[in-house]
Amino acid sequence: IKEFAVRNAISCNTVETLEEATKEAYKSSKPGDIVLLSPACASWDQFKDFEIRGNMFKEYIRNLNSTGLS
Repeated sequence: IKEFAVRNAISCNTVETLEEATKEAYKSSKPGDIVLLSPACASWDQFKDFEIRGNMFKEYIRNLNSTGLS
């Protein structure tokens, strides 16, 4: 995916965790933007199942909305 993005002049960041990805999306978004969780692969190394991953994404967003990038 990253190689495709580079070849096509698309901004792309590589991170290790969903929390890092959420922070990167938050930093690059503008008011009115929508950030969509659309995983391309499983994350069993970080979460028991997709529901927990989705709930954690929502929690990360809530935290960022209330505290910013502190």
